[in-house]
Amino acid sequence: MSTVENAGTPSHPAVHQMERGDKSSIPAHAIVVGLDHSPQSTAALEWATAEAVSRGLPLHLMHAVQPPLWPDSHGTSEFESDPAGCVTEALRALTDSGAGVAVTWSQPYGSALPALTWASRFATLVVVGTRAHGPLQQVVTGSTAVELVADARCPVVVVRTRPGGLRSGPVVVGLEDGTRDHDALQAAFREAEAGDRSLVVVHATEYGFLERGRIERIVAATAQHHPAVGVEIHVTDGHPTELLVAHSERASLLVLGSRGRHEVSGVVLGSVSQPVLRHAACPVLVAREGTVRPRHTVTEAATTEGIADEQ
Repeated sequence: MSTVENAGTPSHPAVHQMERGDKSSIPAHAIVVGLDHSPQSTAALEWATAEAVSRGLPLHLMHAVQPPLWPDSHGTSEFESDPAGCVTEALRALTDSGAGVAVTWSQPYGSALPALTWASRFATLVVVGTRAHGPLQQVVTGSTAVELVADARCPVVVVRTRPGGLRSGPVVVGLEDGTRDHDALQAAFREAEAGDRSLVVVHATEYGFLERGRIERIVAATAQHHPAVGVEIHVTDGHPTELLVAHSERASLLVLGSRGRHEVSGVVLGSVSQPVLRHAACPVLVAREGTVRPRHTVTEAATTEGIADEQ
């Protein structure tokens, strides 16, 4: 790993370089963001940077590169005329911003899905971008978003809007029945605590006050570990998609949960979650059950050799 300009200075991020094919490490606990050449990727980078700063974690930029198909006489491919362009732009923007976050980057050969899935073994979060009010594309395209969320070993954040002032809004978490939403609730409390934000818990039910007491007890069990976080609980009759999208209008982040790999609850990847991912007015964090790790338990390093295992 080699250090490039402005590394370690007080007003600039400590930027480190990991060349494509190098066996360098993804920093433990890093926020990993998938980059491409789209505006949505820029929005994801902005959100991931703010997250890394607020939580005091390193930031890792990952851009998957397809191997050359027809190398030219100089040993390069026209298809890869500037494969590091989006990474270079991201590094320049981070340096100019003076965000003060430790940054590394890598460009593994192959598609984005296996690369990001592999990186999730060691990350605190994987962050990706998506087009507003349309199908997921670029880094995450169509069913790829579902696959990434279903296979990732850590929570995944899907960003389709520029964060901007939304960071000041509350964190909203949607609970299905409360018994299988532990990781989503834990992730939501951590996000609210790190950003000094309040938490809004939303539960859709036709049983009204009969459900409210149970949901309050479930939330209280986690809230006792985060006493600084203010909590509102909304137990409401209505369709989960409509309720969550409505709450997302004033939220900085919407958090959803999941039962497990390819067996997910209705508010995550089924008839509710995909409309929520498409129409939410804020970034969406999906925490599959079992992916929210205790603090400081991530394996210390990973080499890019492991990406092949995910192909």
